[in-house]
This record gives sequence, C-alpha cells and structure tokens, in this order.
Amino acid sequence: MQRSADLNEFQTIGSVSAKGTTNNRQYYGLLDTAPLVGTNYYRLRQVDLDGASVLSKPISVVMDNSTPSFVLLGNPAQGQSLRVAPRNLPNASYRLTTLAGRELSLSQQSQSDGTLLLTPAHSLSAGQYLLRAELGSARLVQKVIVP
Repeated sequence: MQRSADLNEFQTIGSVSAKGTTNNRQYYGLLDTAPLVGTNYYRLRQVDLDGASVLSKPISVVMDNSTPSFVLLGNPAQGQSLRVAPRNLPNASYRLTTLAGRELSLSQQSQSDGTLLLTPAHSLSAGQYLLRAELGSARLVQKVIVP
C-alpha cells in the first residue's frame, strides 16, 4: 500500500504477501498505523510474479481531531467478536444488523489499546452484516464479512 499527502509523491507504507493462485475470493488488509494529519491519499500496487505491477485509483481519507471515523480490525471477521478502532467517537453506540435490517444484540468492552471489542449475543452465521456507529448526528457504517 502506498500513501501520499499531495497525490504526487507516494511512499510505500506496507505490503501483504499474496495468498497464491485460487478460484476463491481472497481478502487482504493493511492498517496505516501512523496516518498523516489532514488528507491522506492511498493506492494499492499489485505486483505479479513476473514483476509487472498495476496501481489502483487513489482514495482519500481525512485524519483530524474532529472528524469521526472507525476502522474494523480484521475483516473478514476472525472469530465471533468484532474489534473496532474508533476515532473521535467517544461514547458512540454500535449496532450490528443483517443486510435485511434485523438488529443483533451486541456487548461492548473497551480494550487497553483504545479499541473496542464488540461481541454479538449469538454466533454469527457466514454472510455479510452492517456495523453502525452513531454519536449525535454522526452515523457511520461499515460492511462486516463473516466467512
């Protein structure tokens, strides 16, 4: 993964090894542990075995001390708990729903590293869910995948 502050100069901030050739969908993830203050632009660089590379379209992420956001750590979800890294969301409420809109009960536990552990009351079946964070007028949603 590469990051830039101005869309001109990109620096590699991490890499993930390929899982090999397969017909099954593969999921990859990498967390920027030291984002820049302000707007960060990210792009992916995929390198094939022959050395050829392809760059993705850049996306932007704003990091400041007021914009609320959260990152789902580990998606697809590993196990039955969801780990969330909130930013500028003190005392937010979290809701997990099926894609059909059925709400699933969650317990919430703060961790020493500032993350939250969200545990559904019942085991999650394989599929897709929506995790919502709400605080005042801020409403954020991320898709959760359970393999």
